[in-house]
Amino acid sequence: EVSGTNFAKVLLDWNLPPWRFRGLGTPAFYATWARTSLFSSALVTNLDSSPHRRELLNFGAQLDLRLSLLSHLDMTASVAYAVTVEENRRGVDELMFSLKIL
Repeated sequence: EVSGTNFAKVLLDWNLPPWRFRGLGTPAFYATWARTSLFSSALVTNLDSSPHRRELLNFGAQLDLRLSLLSHLDMTASVAYAVTVEENRRGVDELMFSLKIL
């Protein structure tokens, strides 16, 4: 949604240490760990054209939960939320769910 002829981007991602579980679930289906990630980014477009320049900030967090099914199938369930902020525009937020089967 953000267009421009040139851009600069900075991204910060902080992965916190995982919480490890013992005995969360049943022998056939259990959780092994959960990890939180905090992230933020800044984007500036049209660096050479002040009237068309856009500056955006993004903040968010993600929680990953590692699951095991029958001790052979690993899965990661994730939920994330992010908010984008731009001057003179209404903020946009987004919620994401995913399930990755390894």
